Amino acid sequence: MLFLAGDEGDAKATVKDLTAAFGFAPVSLGSLREGGRLMQFGGPPPPSNRTAPRPSLARLPIPPPSAQGSRP
Repeated sequence: MLFLAGDEGDAKATVKDLTAAFGFAPVSLGSLREGGRLMQFGGPPPPSNRTAPRPSLARLPIPPPSAQGSRP
């Protein structure tokens, strides 16, 4: 994950595309004033940009004991 902030829309889009091409997950935090403040040490936490819900561990299937292998 890589946080981005900037006032130039075209430049920010270029950096976002470049970092995504390298395998990062770019997250835009807004302008330099707003996003820069969020990225400072001790600043407020960044906003959540998740679009898909995270899977719940409670919904994951549990294999029956016989499928886990037998142990002496």
